[in-house]
Amino acid sequence: MTIRALAMALLMMLASAAASYAANGYDVPVGATVTIDEHGECREVTNPAGQPASRFVSTRTAPEWQSVIANPNALTLAECAGGGSCEHDTFTQRETERQWRGFASSSDGKKLVTTVWGGQIYTSTDRGVTWTPRDSNRNWYGVASSADGTKLVAIVSGGQIYTSTNSGASWVARESNRNWTRISSSADGTRLAAIAGAQIYVSTNSGTSWTAYNHGMGTTVSSISASANGMKMVATTMVLGGAVYISNNGGTSWAVSIPKENIDYVGSAISADGTKIAVIGAAFDESAGYIGYSTNGGTTWNYYDPPGYRSWRSIAMSSDGSTLLASTYNDKLYMSTNAGATWAAKDSNRIWGLVVVSGDGSTMAAAAAGASLEKLFISGCDTGGGASCNGTYSNFTYNYCDGDTVLANYSGPALNDAQCAAYCQANAPAATCVQQTYDQIGPTSLYFCSCTNGAATGTGGGCPYTPCSNAASCPGTGGG
Repeated sequence: MTIRALAMALLMMLASAAASYAANGYDVPVGATVTIDEHGECREVTNPAGQPASRFVSTRTAPEWQSVIANPNALTLAECAGGGSCEHDTFTQRETERQWRGFASSSDGKKLVTTVWGGQIYTSTDRGVTWTPRDSNRNWYGVASSADGTKLVAIVSGGQIYTSTNSGASWVARESNRNWTRISSSADGTRLAAIAGAQIYVSTNSGTSWTAYNHGMGTTVSSISASANGMKMVATTMVLGGAVYISNNGGTSWAVSIPKENIDYVGSAISADGTKIAVIGAAFDESAGYIGYSTNGGTTWNYYDPPGYRSWRSIAMSSDGSTLLASTYNDKLYMSTNAGATWAAKDSNRIWGLVVVSGDGSTMAAAAAGASLEKLFISGCDTGGGASCNGTYSNFTYNYCDGDTVLANYSGPALNDAQCAAYCQANAPAATCVQQTYDQIGPTSLYFCSCTNGAATGTGGGCPYTPCSNAASCPGTGGG
């Protein structure tokens, strides 16, 4: 068996620091806002209406980007939502080695679900730190999730489709026994699409009933992805050449977007609004491998390939299409935070399989071949996104509430990364060190620990607070 054939076989069963490549710069049209996340600094850059022309922001080197931050020169700069981006420099192995097959995530990355061939379904509510087995041992394959992580759908190879409306606590068998291979879900979990052989089965009532359509893609469909409303879909095919297909009506009919060629397309991803689409593939003769990216729903495509040939395996993206994670065969993971323009290598050389990215980009998961089964790797961080707001300042202790999590606190002299990590380890072992800057009686940088287990530690301000749902409901702010 050739290396290529072995790689494809592993893919179908799976279905170190390195250099990053920084963008030279970004064009900011008049009246537009562009997210620029380079050299550890993330800003929302706006070129106000009324300016004479577009502005080019140079980010090739850290000093160039820092000079723009210090002197925006008529541009308006704001901190990115959540106080910055997740670097995802560390992927931690979780759970034990199993035959991991499918992944799905809630939009905030806190709820994860994964399936095991010959095993059970596993769910997590803490970004993959701990897992709970669900349902029975079956040949589970793909899985999909609603945006809130409540409605789940999973398929069994040679079995039925199973749905859950309580985040995986219980499951109901749907449809008939078929050779199910792929599954997708809308953000509300209402519109579902499942592949079985040469047909696609569509449900518009969360899996209660299904209608079969001939999708016209043959029997080698390697991926299917759906937009938030479930109407825009992308699917890929493989084995001795593949193609990319687009549906604009929830999967009932399909049109060719990229014709069949000598590329085996093995993965796809689509943004919430359906305009950004990514596909990933490698030539079956090992002459090329690339990532295709469209910003107009598959009408036209740009192609990316970080330097050097790579045998790509799977791809996933955030809801806005800006953050992407791609896996390779016997190489590293590659992440982009600017819609594929530049890529950074992550983790180590492994035989990577399927990957998933949460809607907000805060959580990533990937499977890789182990000694006999597959290992599960998770990278998660709390971006403070969504309903986050400031609590109170009490003796210069910074208290912070983020939706349903109270974060540990630190007040005192500025700490470097190592000192902050040591503080978190001592005061909140299950926490992640995060820096927060505020301008209260002079600019001050404080660090706090993001408690992934929800347990609050820290001092001052009456922790824990009642979780806040929006800025209006947050406790008042005040000086020391």
